Amino acid sequence: MSRSIRLIALIILALAPTVCSSQTLAKEKSLGVTAGYASQNRSGMAGLAFEYAFSRHVVIAPSVDIIFAHYGRSAGLFNLDLKVPLAFSSPKNLEFYPLAGVNMNSWQYKNDGNKETSNRLGFNLGAGLQWRISGSLKIYLQARHTFVRSTANTTIEAGISRVF
Repeated sequence: MSRSIRLIALIILALAPTVCSSQTLAKEKSLGVTAGYASQNRSGMAGLAFEYAFSRHVVIAPSVDIIFAHYGRSAGLFNLDLKVPLAFSSPKNLEFYPLAGVNMNSWQYKNDGNKETSNRLGFNLGAGLQWRISGSLKIYLQARHTFVRSTANTTIEAGISRVF
């Protein structure tokens, strides 16, 4: 098992007993921007994230990320994740969420001046912390590992979203 998968599992196990009900409201939506790090090519990344809460405990979260070119590799990631937000008893505006989902990634490689593309479907597993700054603004930090043949990737992202 890779080091990043063990770290994500440890975070989930450590935080799970300290949480209670969610602060997320049913039918709540948010839209925001993200920035982070991708392990596949050891590069920075940026993206857009949307969330829709079907209920207080089920949030669907599609996102689009671009991994910047490094070591001759860059990528576009399309994620469709399911989050289960759980609020801490103190402070009440902090939520922990495990996530799972699917990923379509498109990696581009430069080999001897030639461009090659690899498109693969993968599965996501991760966790994050979300802090509600106000009723209409939240920030978060999350780690996600994508299980996919030949281009497995771990990302660490920070984001800010407007809630509406």
